[in-house]
Amino acid sequence: MDINKIIDRAATAYPDGCVKGCWNRRTRRAEFDPEVGDTLALFIVREIRDVYDRSAADGEQVGAAVRALARARGDLEKVIAALEGLAKPIVKGARK
Repeated sequence: MDINKIIDRAATAYPDGCVKGCWNRRTRRAEFDPEVGDTLALFIVREIRDVYDRSAADGEQVGAAVRALARARGDLEKVIAALEGLAKPIVKGARK
């Protein structure tokens, strides 16, 4: 499967065409578009590109992309949990 097809499918799930805006179909390279300014879309494109193996079967290519993004999701969830734990709840009427 061509990487452009995988990027196109990912782009259907991401708002405002940002994923396609970070992908050069001709050169098959990730490119940051300052007009779009979406670094998460750029990250998605880079993750897909980094694990893409044109000699692999279609299912293996898609599976690799899914695994890479799932690992990233796990990492993001850990960071979110750490940041949430940083904030202390404010209790009304509590004295210092």
